[in-house]
This record gives sequence, structure tokens and C-alpha cells, in this order.
Amino acid sequence: MVSLSTKSVLICDLSGSFTHVAERLAQDFREVFYFSQWATGFSSSKDFLPSIGLPDVERIADPYDVYDQIDLCVFTDVGWGGFQEHLRREGYPVFGSGAAQVLELDRWQLKEALKKANMTIAESRLIIGIDALRKILRQEEDLYVKFSYFRGDMESFHAVDYFHSETWLDDLATRLGPYGKVASFVVEEAIEGDAVEVGVDTHCVHGEIPENPMWGYEIKDAAFVATTDPVPERLLENTKKFAKILKQYDYKGPVSTEVRITPDDEYFLDATLRFPSPPSEIQCALIENFSEIVYEGAYGNLVEPIYAARYGVELILKSEWAVEHPLALKI
Repeated sequence: MVSLSTKSVLICDLSGSFTHVAERLAQDFREVFYFSQWATGFSSSKDFLPSIGLPDVERIADPYDVYDQIDLCVFTDVGWGGFQEHLRREGYPVFGSGAAQVLELDRWQLKEALKKANMTIAESRLIIGIDALRKILRQEEDLYVKFSYFRGDMESFHAVDYFHSETWLDDLATRLGPYGKVASFVVEEAIEGDAVEVGVDTHCVHGEIPENPMWGYEIKDAAFVATTDPVPERLLENTKKFAKILKQYDYKGPVSTEVRITPDDEYFLDATLRFPSPPSEIQCALIENFSEIVYEGAYGNLVEPIYAARYGVELILKSEWAVEHPLALKI
């Protein structure tokens, strides 16, 4: 086994949301360099803060300053897929989404890939323009609206009926401005009947996933409960089918699935081709060989996880103040 204590790793965390990954890798690697996007035409000091002060993590201003000194590059989020693929062509081991990021960023392209692989999805339509979206929401109820690429503009929205959706649409139209006329929306019909939403949180290398991945249930923006118990066969097989899609991209990185299971079928909803949040925070605590999985995965080797416990629970703390200001938190 490779001694990670002699190795250096560069973490490119474009959103600044995954400092916990840097902390976890710092337990095993000799050097951990951390970069998150901070520079603009009018840069702000608060955008440079992520990772500053973390033990054994070196905050860097430019990944190009160190990328020729490292043994591994980790991309925690989608984005910079072209740079990831460039590094791989240059011979650098990369653990990240690469070109496959399009399957998370482009909702409709994901649907097309799933259909081509004969996987079950919810009835969906591609809608162009917010006016066309408004027309549909006036006429139909219990729909789910999803947006491609620009997650900062909107998260997935459950349109119960037009009475409850109108003010949301008005606000979205204002935020999108002229882009709203050409924006692409995916509208999904609700999955009827008795169903439960669940997901697998693991890693994929060359189209293969571990035989015993972590899986669990999320309460949106509130909590996540993970388990290392054997994955139900239907859920495991569903994830393996999706992994075969990733094989087309020579994928080597983290992957999470969102699946809605009924008594008769498994509906693949969304793919997360980055460290999920939640529950990557749980993964960092629960997986004893986390660093080895990342390192070997980047070199094309699939490593089975070794777990420290049977369950993991993550609670999410929310603060409007923390969106724009430092927040003092005493635990």
C-alpha cells in the first residue's frame, strides 16, 4: 500500500464549501494545498477565508503555483471540467467529475442519458422560457421544476398549484431578467403511489462502484441519516446501471444518486457528481480509509470502504446572517 504520508494533494474547491475534505485528507497526506475561487475584478477578502486557520492545510491563491508539485488533484465540486481533463491528459491523477459534470449541470442531458440506458425516469418535459413555464403551471398541478447550470438562480421547486407558485415565478422572472426568455427548465410529473426517496453516496472508478457503498435518507436542508448496512438490491443495481453511464466518461470521482423507489420500479431523479453536502461530512468521519479511496481512485483503482460505524447522522444548521457575515458559533 502506498504511504500517503509522503504525498502532496491539491484540493480545488470552487465554492469554498468543502473545507472538511481538506481537513480529512490532512490527517493522512504530507501536504494539503487548498484553493477556492476568490479572485474577481473586485475581489473580497471574505472569499479568501475558506480553509485559513485549518491545521496542516495550506491556503493558496493560485492552483498553477503548485500543481506541478503534487501527487494528486481533488476537485470537490462540479466546474472546471475542462481543466480536470487537461490535467489528466498531462498525466496528473485527478479525483473529480471531469467531463461527466454535464450530467449534473444539464438536467435534460441527464434525462437523455438515462433513457438511452433504459433506466426509469419520471415523465419530463423540456420547457424554454419562463413565459412557457408560467403557462404550464397555470394549467397543471403537482409538478417539479428544475433548472440547468445556474444553481445559484434556483433550486428544484415543487409547484403544488399556481396559487402557491405565482409569487415564486414572479421573483424568478425578476432574478433571471432577459435570460428568462431563453432559459431551459425541466418539468417533471410527480411519481404517484407509495414511494420513498433514497440515495447512494459512494465513488465510481471506470464504471464500477464498491460492493458495500454508504446509503441513506435526506430531509432537505435539515438532516441526513446514513448507514453502512448492505444496500437494498434494487437500489444497488440502479446505482450500478448509472455507473455504466459514467464509464463512457472514464469517470474517477465521487458520486451520489437520488432515487425514488415504488413497489414496482426505481425512478432515477438526479445525480451528484461531486462530494455531496450532505453527506460528505459524514463520509469524512465514517470512512476510515477515505484518503486511500480518493488517492487510489484518481489512479484508476477502486478501493472498498472500511467503515468506523454502522450509522452516521448529520444535522444542518442554517443562518441568514451567515450568508453575508462571519458567524460566531460555540459548540
